[in-house]
Amino acid sequence: MKRMDRFMSKLIVAVLTGTMLLGVAGGAFAQLQEKKKEKKTKETVAMSQQVYEKLTEIQELVEAKDYASAQVLIDEVKGRKSL
Repeated sequence: MKRMDRFMSKLIVAVLTGTMLLGVAGGAFAQLQEKKKEKKTKETVAMSQQVYEKLTEIQELVEAKDYASAQVLIDEVKGRKSL
């Protein structure tokens, strides 16, 4: 009977230890996932002030339903070598 009690005690300790290790590993995995998300957001590049101003102007033309003028500006922005 003592052997069975020792076995059960060891089994319980092993299960609890495994559960705690999985919890720690899960937390570490969650942190890695969070870091990956942060990296993705840091990879974006800001647009230049000139491009921003052109896009604002294009938006105003579209809101005024002046689509032809907006298209001309869109083509100008698309033709730039670096946005």
